[in-house]
Amino acid sequence: MAKYLVPIGNSKVAPIVKRGRPKGSTSKKSKMRHAALQAWETRRKNGFVPKGKPVAPVKVAKSYKKRTPDWSGRTEKKVARAMVFDLIMKSRLIGLILTLPAVECILERALLQKISRKFRFHACEFGKKLYRPLFETIKSENLPMIPYFGKIADLIDIARQDDYAHLILDYCGEFTTFKKEVAKALEKKIVKVGGIVTVTFSKRDGTKSVDVQQFLAAFGDYKLMLSHDYCEKKTANHNKGAAMMLLAIKRIR
Repeated sequence: MAKYLVPIGNSKVAPIVKRGRPKGSTSKKSKMRHAALQAWETRRKNGFVPKGKPVAPVKVAKSYKKRTPDWSGRTEKKVARAMVFDLIMKSRLIGLILTLPAVECILERALLQKISRKFRFHACEFGKKLYRPLFETIKSENLPMIPYFGKIADLIDIARQDDYAHLILDYCGEFTTFKKEVAKALEKKIVKVGGIVTVTFSKRDGTKSVDVQQFLAAFGDYKLMLSHDYCEKKTANHNKGAAMMLLAIKRIR
């Protein structure tokens, strides 16, 4: 039966109770997302740097000459990172960056060491096996970075206009998978004027650069700065490496 009658006091029947999930309750996945956001917000309020000696701020250099990091032994991925580094360096905009970092935080460390220690980061990682070593890197090297265990879409959802100086979206999957959250970030203008938005994604679904460029062109407040095709390092399953694409745009107004 879907309904039950229960005597209460002098009344003959109780209110009707239906089977199913009580109103207002949430799924386990939703609760986990809420808990992760709460933990991230607590870390954000407590400051960027883990316990220990804070990273000492230094003056922003007037000239960035001879500040290019050592990309020796470069793979095509390192070349792509160097391109992102150069765009951020030339923007001369220092501030908070929303990023999808590698476990070693290679690009983020280069920005801190070679441009300015005034950079701060919100770092996202959705993979359980990668989040812990990322957290350990941040803690052991005392990086000015707040890690968030969850999807970067969560932080884009709660971000406000001009919250970030730059956006580094180094995705592993296809562009179509992350298209909506990229669109939301651009529509909300969460990156400041002059800030760089970089998007890296796989081309295994047949996505062409012209398709993504047309998609980005719909947002008139941004200018295309870079389009670069490359291959990730060779793997056991991919002799030629994974076909990737890097696109970078700049907010102009």
